[in-house]
Amino acid sequence: ETYDLVVVGGGLSGLAAAYFYQQKHGKDTKVLILDNHDDFGGHAKRNEFQASGKQLIANGGSSYIVGPSFWTKDSIALVNHLGIGPGNPTDRSDGNLYKSLGLESGTFFRKEVYGRDQMVKGGSTLGFDRAWLDQTPFPPAVKESLDRFVNGRIDYLAGMSAAQKVETLRSMSYRDYMLNVAKVHPDVVPLMQGIWCLGSDMGSAWFAFFRHRPGFEGLGLERPANSPEGETIHHDDYHLPAGNSDIARLIVRDLIPDALPPGNFAEVETKRVDYSTLDRPGQKVRIRLKSIVTGVKHEGPDGRLFDPDTSECTVNYINDGKMMAVRGKNVVMACMNNVVPYLIPELPEEQKGAMHQAVRAVNQVTNVLFRNWQPFVEAKIGRVSFPS
Repeated sequence: ETYDLVVVGGGLSGLAAAYFYQQKHGKDTKVLILDNHDDFGGHAKRNEFQASGKQLIANGGSSYIVGPSFWTKDSIALVNHLGIGPGNPTDRSDGNLYKSLGLESGTFFRKEVYGRDQMVKGGSTLGFDRAWLDQTPFPPAVKESLDRFVNGRIDYLAGMSAAQKVETLRSMSYRDYMLNVAKVHPDVVPLMQGIWCLGSDMGSAWFAFFRHRPGFEGLGLERPANSPEGETIHHDDYHLPAGNSDIARLIVRDLIPDALPPGNFAEVETKRVDYSTLDRPGQKVRIRLKSIVTGVKHEGPDGRLFDPDTSECTVNYINDGKMMAVRGKNVVMACMNNVVPYLIPELPEEQKGAMHQAVRAVNQVTNVLFRNWQPFVEAKIGRVSFPS
């Protein structure tokens, strides 16, 4: 097959690439989107449950639109084109639900590690008062070190200027900062739960500072506003019932109109995508799932490498256990950046080196439906963490 555009990766960026290409070159252009998963959307997933005849939906990945006022005008134009915007009754996240029911956080200490099973309500290892700490089964040395590190306002980099402190935090991992600078007890390190989805040995102390991890309150440093490294609160964040999968579904409907019934995003929230429409012969846009791309290269009909500016590309992929090939007059690599050098080994070494610096970490979302959640209400627990 030959297409005007082949997109490698069917996440939000890949779907958007197909959309913008058709906007520029017309709806008659032929586009193929390849994705290795069994669904489109990439990180924008949704999970559905049927319970007592009622449909329940939850995000299974990226959950909301973050700070659209900081987006490019093209991105905002796409979201506006899809009819997604504030003001819909579904744009709400009830952060006070558990609190209104009297539910609080709890920390569960497992007998395999701490000698007996014990639930301690109230704080957590990231924020607590001494009364909470005294109930925990931590040894005295760990309690003292934990209290000093989390609740103390100690300048562990005293004598340095602000610039020197920033440079020092950038030069070491959060783990090294805890062990070598703050001198915490080694058992305190795993209790800090890393930085977001990164282990404490994977993220810098500077990143930990931006993500409001313990141990930095005494340094006297300020977090720059709207830093991409930070955990900034945007007042224009927009919540969708099933997370950003709603965006992916509407882009797919724009590309393949009968894939999803008409209506705004709230009206089609509970409607199913017709997956039989995604890869039909003869239609202008096709989305081919379960297709693992193994290589992309510029070449002519005889297989020789050609000038990248003038030749088409051959995209090799595996589908249903068979090696397949498709040609694209244009190709957009919308997959994970650090995989691209393996798919296009002819890239310049400098470019491949830069792409290999992209780091990904597992940030898993698992949704479980409880038929009866009253035991949590009776226990007055709405959130549980498990140290060690």
